[in-house]
Amino acid sequence: TEMKVSPNPARDRLVVDIISEENTNMELELISSEGRVAYTENWTQTSSEKQLSINTDNIPSGLYQVRLQTTSGVLTENVIVVR
Repeated sequence: TEMKVSPNPARDRLVVDIISEENTNMELELISSEGRVAYTENWTQTSSEKQLSINTDNIPSGLYQVRLQTTSGVLTENVIVVR
């Protein structure tokens, strides 16, 4: 499984591209540096590619971790949200 997060820094929208050969349940979270979950989404991966678009208009500026959990492990990437 691969994950690409753009743009970084993000202003109004964050795009997460996921490539996976697994047909499995996945969970994506956007977690603040204080440990608060600002966004979460769960789905079952049924194709090799998925793109999530996260509206960051109501998310405070700061450092966040994008966390993707699959049955085979966890992928993380840091991102900055700016106003």
